[in-house]
Amino acid sequence: MANRLSFSKISSYSICGERYRLRYIQRVVERNARASLLFGSALDEALNSLLSDRDLEKAIQAFDKKWNFQFVLNKYTALPDNPDVVYAERDLDTDLVDLSEEDKLWITEFREFKKTQKWLQIDPEDRKKYNRFCWESMKVKGHIILKSYYEKVLPQFVSVKGIQHESEMTNSDGDTVIQYLDFIAEMQDGSVVLMDNKSTSDLKYYDDDSPSTSQQLISYYYNNKEKFGLTAVGFVAMQKGIIKNKVKTCSKCGADGSESRAKNCDQEYAGTVVKRGKEVEGMVRCGGEWNITINPEAAIKIIINTVSDAAVDLVLSTFDEANHGIKNQVFYKNLSVCKNIYGSPCEYYSLCWKGKDDDLVKLEDKT
Repeated sequence: MANRLSFSKISSYSICGERYRLRYIQRVVERNARASLLFGSALDEALNSLLSDRDLEKAIQAFDKKWNFQFVLNKYTALPDNPDVVYAERDLDTDLVDLSEEDKLWITEFREFKKTQKWLQIDPEDRKKYNRFCWESMKVKGHIILKSYYEKVLPQFVSVKGIQHESEMTNSDGDTVIQYLDFIAEMQDGSVVLMDNKSTSDLKYYDDDSPSTSQQLISYYYNNKEKFGLTAVGFVAMQKGIIKNKVKTCSKCGADGSESRAKNCDQEYAGTVVKRGKEVEGMVRCGGEWNITINPEAAIKIIINTVSDAAVDLVLSTFDEANHGIKNQVFYKNLSVCKNIYGSPCEYYSLCWKGKDDDLVKLEDKT
């Protein structure tokens, strides 16, 4: 019987056969939703709108709608203070959220406390409170990323077509991969590039040759090259860590202290100082409080590569091998990736190594 797979399924099997078996055959999933996936889904929705209409306000509205409500634990629910969502530490940027000193103290104490507890062991009300701060921070980040994309990325494209275009790739055994192309862009130099938007915690994860080694992009490129006249593949990588561009101005003397690490204004001027009980001429430090403002922007990297014939052959053979293994129920265990899949431990680490499934649930049992 022929397989009908998505790229995510093939990728999962290529990483670890046991991970594929647990996720797609046993239907065992994490009990909590990862904020990174929810945020990525909301950002994708907004970017599709932005690429289609080039209307920033409309794109922000699309983002807000998706960032407010999504499916969590198989239930369409509000995200702002949802206790079943797990955020990364860096998702909450206190410079981007309006916080009282009391809020800041509570966040600091909570972060220390949660290091000693499993997420589900923490009081739901505390999880809700903390997640609300995280959600607000990520909402601001989403708006900043969209604005930077509008200003920095869109001008690079003469035209955009094929947004979320669906296609299928079938091998000689009748096995099919369902494909969704992010978008296709005609560049200023006339090249036609299959592009994929990627949000990331750090741009360093995307090397200058990343697109040319992406199984997903290469398979899509191979299957759609003639139809769209593709000449290359590329990533638009967007860093979720926002560049603040902080400006510090002294409230007393107006000096620019953006490069200063002093708690108060360290600008000096000629004046009268007291030494050994006598007034003498000397340099006086201002000591005024800083007024701090930020002009935030997102760091974005556009990477474009050509695709070699060898790369196409390698990816197609991997596709065939994955289908062959799945058909024959060969679910190998790749122990070398247990502690690092896309920068995080595998979601099945405790189950495989310790026999514990506290953080997992059967998909059909979710409510």
